[in-house]
Amino acid sequence: MNKRDATSGPSDVQQITLRGPAELADALPYLMGFHPNDSVVMVALHGGRGRFGGRLRLGIPQDPGEWAPVADQLAQSLIEGSEQRDTRPDAIVVFLCQDPAEGESASQAMERLRPLAQRLRRACGALDVPVLEALCISDGRYWSYCCPD
Repeated sequence: MNKRDATSGPSDVQQITLRGPAELADALPYLMGFHPNDSVVMVALHGGRGRFGGRLRLGIPQDPGEWAPVADQLAQSLIEGSEQRDTRPDAIVVFLCQDPAEGESASQAMERLRPLAQRLRRACGALDVPVLEALCISDGRYWSYCCPD
């Protein structure tokens, strides 16, 4: 059996660089292994280069009254779980994946989910872990809740 010096040669871990919200949105199904529908997905980021760490997925609660406690629990679960497995995340990326309801456009679905995105951002921030990006993916399109454009 060959022993390879860890300081020489290519790494066994393939690295992919994602630049911007569009590439994050495109990468989500590969990151999860499936296309999440009607889901909140949160991904922990580690280090200055934003290495993906722990991730979680939960169905979006239908009752907006449940969004605040669910957001608090999701933020706490992802951060504590990351600390137990590895280290505290340096940041988090949030995805809200939901196609429009009957008679609703994709942009209307995005606006309907905006309070949930804001609640998730505040819940993570309250635990001193910023949300670098929060995306809504609906009907094959995406919107950033963090970028005004």
